Amino acid sequence: MIGLISTLISVAIPLLVITIGLLICEKAGVWNFGAEGIAISTAAVAYVVSVNTGSILLSLLSVILFSIFLGLLLGILMVHLGLDQVVVGVSIIIFGYGFGEFLSDTFAPGFLVAPETITIKLFLFEIQPFILFAFLLIPLAWFILKKTRLGLIIQSVGDYPVGSDMVGIKVNRIRIACFIFGTVIIGSTGFYLVNSQYLVFNISIVGGAGFLAIALVRLANWRIDLITIFAFVFYSFDYISRFLRTWISIPEEVIFMSPFLLTLIFYAISLKWGKKTREPLSLGKAYS
Repeated sequence: MIGLISTLISVAIPLLVITIGLLICEKAGVWNFGAEGIAISTAAVAYVVSVNTGSILLSLLSVILFSIFLGLLLGILMVHLGLDQVVVGVSIIIFGYGFGEFLSDTFAPGFLVAPETITIKLFLFEIQPFILFAFLLIPLAWFILKKTRLGLIIQSVGDYPVGSDMVGIKVNRIRIACFIFGTVIIGSTGFYLVNSQYLVFNISIVGGAGFLAIALVRLANWRIDLITIFAFVFYSFDYISRFLRTWISIPEEVIFMSPFLLTLIFYAISLKWGKKTREPLSLGKAYS
């Protein structure tokens, strides 16, 4: 049972972390449709640095710096210059696929030597630092968004940018800062996937989690508690499908698409019978 829970946690964590990163961006009023491309490109950076240096710390630092650069660049394009946020998001997805393949093929011809696994003993489990980070991120993000002045400012620029500007809040600065922070969180999954989960890079390494996270934020109605629950529910369904495959002939493609199909079904139900949406009122709308 412990092994089953550990496996489920390890596969669900990337989706959970990416979704929290998206939530922070969207709470400030900025779409981030490019989460899949961001995670792929940071995974490529992590892989190249790990292969060529053998250092996990340098790999992590490179991912953080690259994520900050990417978040700043995209934030300026969408927030400061007012470019269409959907178009920019789709562009970064395409960029991520091309950049990731180019970087790994050109600068990482070797193989990643499996690093020594670092774990932290917590009750009955030995938890990897990134998984502990993900679980700490849940209450931290909730506390900041719900219980602090900073959280109130973030939500105000996402809902009422005009009113926020009138009381002296630098709307676009807050939005860009949130976008950068959210991008760093999303990018951290690339580091985890390469250095802890797969130890190899390919352009399908994220497995569509960036796309699924976009729907998950809406399905969870921008609530962190529901985001956490749904992230594990969807990958539980995926894991159960693989388990049932030992008795029932289920095509691999059906198993792969099961979390996405389940998301669509739940989302359709929530739109029909769910509570009123908590979507930020100015989400996706540039302010100048």
